[in-house]
Amino acid sequence: MGRNRGRLSAAVTGALVVIGLTSSAMSATPAILPPADAVFLTIISGQCMFGLESSQTVIGQGLDFGNSAGGTHTVSDEAGFWSFKIGSNPVAKPTNHAGTYTWLCDGNEASAAPIGVRMSGPASTSKKPFKLIWANSHAYGGYRYSVQYKIGSSGKVATWRSKVSARFGTLSPSRSNVTYFFRAMTWRTSTVGSGWSAWKTVHVT
Repeated sequence: MGRNRGRLSAAVTGALVVIGLTSSAMSATPAILPPADAVFLTIISGQCMFGLESSQTVIGQGLDFGNSAGGTHTVSDEAGFWSFKIGSNPVAKPTNHAGTYTWLCDGNEASAAPIGVRMSGPASTSKKPFKLIWANSHAYGGYRYSVQYKIGSSGKVATWRSKVSARFGTLSPSRSNVTYFFRAMTWRTSTVGSGWSAWKTVHVT
């Protein structure tokens, strides 16, 4: 699989236009969202593949799926959070839940690539309570969320929330002049969930 994705990256270099994320994405509000990240389907060696090997976005930001492969294809994730068909028209999908999701095109395991959805929160704050969001107001009922944190990049990872229905939380930092790291995952059932999101950092002055 790793060799296939390596050939994919080489084959699509220069062929795709991807709208990148900016630092403003980390502090965006629901009313003023950054542009959607762009993801394309393509055909490599006769198989449907993703032209973007991976994507990182934040809660509330969209993903725009385009199809340069031709025909109609099914895009889904391995954990069963979502599945949809895409033909000639682009499809826009919101990112409502923090975690990392392994996406497939037409169920092709060789096309597996991660969609990472990072938590939302301040980039820095003084030593006072701050809010972290791991699912937005459009999150589906019945889902559960787990959140971990550590203090400093080499700090010990600890559980902050375990399979809770709450979509956000407020932390009162115990220390200043440190950087907190947070990551979250979404549970579709009690045993089936996404992977962990990338770390979201908050520097406490």
